[in-house]
Amino acid sequence: MKRQLAIVLVAALALSGCVKFGGKAPAQLLTLSSVAQQADDTTRSAGRGDLVTIAVPFVPQALVAQRVAVSQGSVVTSYVKDGAWSEPPARMFRDLLAQTIQARTNLVVIDARQIANRPGRQISGHLRAFEIDADKQQAHVVYDALLIKGDPGAVITRRFEAWERVSVIEPIPSGIALNKAANVIANEVATWAAGQ
Repeated sequence: MKRQLAIVLVAALALSGCVKFGGKAPAQLLTLSSVAQQADDTTRSAGRGDLVTIAVPFVPQALVAQRVAVSQGSVVTSYVKDGAWSEPPARMFRDLLAQTIQARTNLVVIDARQIANRPGRQISGHLRAFEIDADKQQAHVVYDALLIKGDPGAVITRRFEAWERVSVIEPIPSGIALNKAANVIANEVATWAAGQ
């Protein structure tokens, strides 16, 4: 038994020099932050019609990774060198929408798991672009929103698109430009959702 354990340990030590788990950690992680902030002591009450749930949007395969996507032309996608998001873009975008809607409207954002029958408004959609357009040197965000209101529920759709200039295609300037573009869309979605 001791001999077998010794052989396993020697094999593990020999392999440890050959195997690497994960790549080099990035120097910094980028995130999205809402420019619309709600006061810490805010108390809200809402009827069922003023509740809203927001789903994590669908994304194309290029946005599944936690990398900062760069498009060049209509067929080439790459990533910003050393640029990484703290979470997948779809989840960060959903959280940004939730924070902005909560801060800028009378709607109360709830998690879909909190109330079983999902009353009020439901927002879902497709985050079609969340990237740096290398040809235009701009951050580009496109969100196709779908809003279901009421029961059984009217379905309303709308496309939101924003562009923001990026000074240089590097992690921090790219993250700042994408954050600005995402906030433009979040503000527009908040106004649209509250007005339906």
